[in-house]
Amino acid sequence: MSSKKKNTLESLTVVQLKSQLQQKGLPVTGKKSELIERLNHAATGKKNLTPLQQDKEKVTIEQLKHLLRKKGLPVTGRKAELIERLKIGSKTKASPIHAMSMEQIRASDERYKQYPNFPKYYKDLKERVALEKERVRLDDILVKMHLRDCPRPALANRGYPHWNTHAAKKLLEVDVSNKLHKEKKPQELQKTRSEYREFPKDVFAKRVNQEAAKQRSARFWADKRNKKGMKRYLQDIANRSD
Repeated sequence: MSSKKKNTLESLTVVQLKSQLQQKGLPVTGKKSELIERLNHAATGKKNLTPLQQDKEKVTIEQLKHLLRKKGLPVTGRKAELIERLKIGSKTKASPIHAMSMEQIRASDERYKQYPNFPKYYKDLKERVALEKERVRLDDILVKMHLRDCPRPALANRGYPHWNTHAAKKLLEVDVSNKLHKEKKPQELQKTRSEYREFPKDVFAKRVNQEAAKQRSARFWADKRNKKGMKRYLQDIANRSD
């Protein structure tokens, strides 16, 4: 960042700096020097992206899902989760079992040798996995057809946008993570962003309470099988807050 730009930021008050940070969905805590540094980093961040980060900016969700399907990986989740799954998958070596003969597979583990019908079990397992993959592929096709033939209206029944696909959702996640909902009442918080003002006051207030409750109780109510997903959710919010 140029010294002129830095001097401009230093001339601002803490309240003004926090206002700029809030508009960018960034944390508003810390000393004035920390707020300025955070704004500097946000301004220069996109110019210094690594190749992987640049790809993250450009690639679409459909492209990510296509790559995941080619690797036989799950295609559910937010964009950040899909990218992370691809990164982990690209570092994971393919199992050598696919290039091994039945005799080699059975000899690779002493436990396999105790089952006389191991070749049949292995064959049945491969067939079931293949069938499951085909079912998943067909389900994906049906979902795409449904979305194509029955598109969701642009607005909800009451005439406001759908929350789950609106930018306000991610902004509120960061604001709640920054505890702004404790500093302001819902109607006051709603005035801080134009995205929030697209929703009725009662709807926005409900969303604030829901998000606060979700983040507050996330670490306690998540079932064991959902803990990884909840951990990714909280980490995603933390990354956007840093």
